Amino acid sequence: MFQNSQTGDYALAFRGTDQFLSDVDDDIEILLGWVPDQYNKAKEALNTAATIYPNSLRKMYVTGHSLGGGLAALVSAKAPKPMPTVTFNAPGMMRSYIGSHFFSTIGVVNYVKMDASKFLHVRIKGDIVSIGTGPKIGNNNVKTVANAYCEANNPGLAERAVNVLRGPLGRVDNLKKDADYVLCTHSMEKTLHVISGIPEFNKPLGWV
Repeated sequence: MFQNSQTGDYALAFRGTDQFLSDVDDDIEILLGWVPDQYNKAKEALNTAATIYPNSLRKMYVTGHSLGGGLAALVSAKAPKPMPTVTFNAPGMMRSYIGSHFFSTIGVVNYVKMDASKFLHVRIKGDIVSIGTGPKIGNNNVKTVANAYCEANNPGLAERAVNVLRGPLGRVDNLKKDADYVLCTHSMEKTLHVISGIPEFNKPLGWV
């Protein structure tokens, strides 16, 4: 929980996938369009923040990276009035939102009626989590940013072909570089490094 001392705005940040064994089930649930188990904890965190800071919900932003971004989007969407939401390399949560209703038809109707204009999803080009899990809540406001560092270390077709000709060791090298590229594009640390150099992402919280 953070507060902007100049504007009085609050930001509640949800942490992303941390421990693989403890969070992988939530990641799978999102992939299947279910509501992740950690949603209840995220909702509880929001309620706790509202209790400690009674006026915070009127000026509250929610944010998160990866799984945390997905939780932020879902918590915001299911609130009585969606809050400004900014996610980074987050999974698509539209199916989870619709599936959270007793009848999916009700979920679709509520989604259509929702004001999703205050959702912003920032993703790094090449990140698979943010595109491989289905549509996002507020899917029309997705900004894709290139990460020059990751792209520079992404093997091109020529290098891949040479590695294939090298035999098993070359193919292993391709797999390793692909894995490094996936981790690079999804990294929150590298995402922050990229967006910190973009003026649009360095404005006060009220920029959404």
